[in-house]
Amino acid sequence: SFRTVTGGADIETGPLPCGSAATMTQHPATGGSGTGGTDWVDLAADKCTVLYTGEGSEILSDNICTNTQNPDFLASGLDHAFALKILPDASVIVADTERVVHVSSGGVITSTCDTGSAGSGGLFSLDILPGGAAFATGSFGNNQVDYLTVAQCDAGQASPTFSFDGTSGVGASLGTVYGVAIFGEA
Repeated sequence: SFRTVTGGADIETGPLPCGSAATMTQHPATGGSGTGGTDWVDLAADKCTVLYTGEGSEILSDNICTNTQNPDFLASGLDHAFALKILPDASVIVADTERVVHVSSGGVITSTCDTGSAGSGGLFSLDILPGGAAFATGSFGNNQVDYLTVAQCDAGQASPTFSFDGTSGVGASLGTVYGVAIFGEA
């Protein structure tokens, strides 16, 4: 079962459709050209499909309700895929080291963005704002956090709308920001 909480209030509660018998531990997700296993994961709206990256060139898919490996969501075209998030329209946004990539719900790369950022080359973490219209991505290379809208990404915008240095005010040493979390994101 699961419980999603934001701001102290439940957004959604209930059992997974597969029940307590099916877990990723029983059926390890495999494959990929990177680490060979899971790296970053996100659960689709059906609460059975898990999309994940393995630091390789694809986005993989596993069904935790049937304990089966699905066909790849995106079979190739990424460099080193890290954090990914499924957007409300079932498309996916993924941090891909040198860029951010938007992938349609059908598994086709539709656009890239954030390629001209000082943080590109280390784009690793990513989170979406509530509603899914914008996102922030973080670079492990220089601790920079970039902000863009999905529409700006679809237009191929090379530089972020705004960014900030993740070392300022948080006491993080350079090269140590490996996560971005946005308050209110479910």
